[in-house]
Amino acid sequence: MKKSLPLLFIVLAACGGRDAGGTAPTVPDTGEIAREAQADATSARTRRAPNWRFDYSGDVNGSVEGTILTVMSMQGAGGPRVTLAGGALAPDLKSQATQGFNGTVMTMGDNTATTIRVVLADGTRCQVDGAQPTTFRVLDDDKKTFHAELSGSLLCGGARAQFDAVFDKDPRR
Repeated sequence: MKKSLPLLFIVLAACGGRDAGGTAPTVPDTGEIAREAQADATSARTRRAPNWRFDYSGDVNGSVEGTILTVMSMQGAGGPRVTLAGGALAPDLKSQATQGFNGTVMTMGDNTATTIRVVLADGTRCQVDGAQPTTFRVLDDDKKTFHAELSGSLLCGGARAQFDAVFDKDPRR
């Protein structure tokens, strides 16, 4: 009985030394805990803002956005060379969405060579039109906070569209 007294004292102290009334709190089962953890994780994913976005208009119009998966930036002889890839989650937040992009942008003086490919939400595959001028500005080349802007012309099968793209890994911007 002596071992039970300290436990009893702690319980009474937590209640202010008197009967708090009502019923004791119930301990959630593991299934309930798992459901709450999943809901918290889903909520966190839905709050995360996309960090890449292509807005396009012309023969096709719209926008696609998602999360940057990788950034590799190197300083070359004529200027920066940046390799990027990005994807997106489907609305169910459990699978990968159709839209995404990947490619490389090289800057040499005033010239920009771009091999970016974009997949629109409907699965249409586009690529940056290398015959048209492309503007690429790296605002922050750090891998963790990378920030750049790209604009030019997209070829989507037989369709053409002007686009503006933003890549920004820093959630504070």
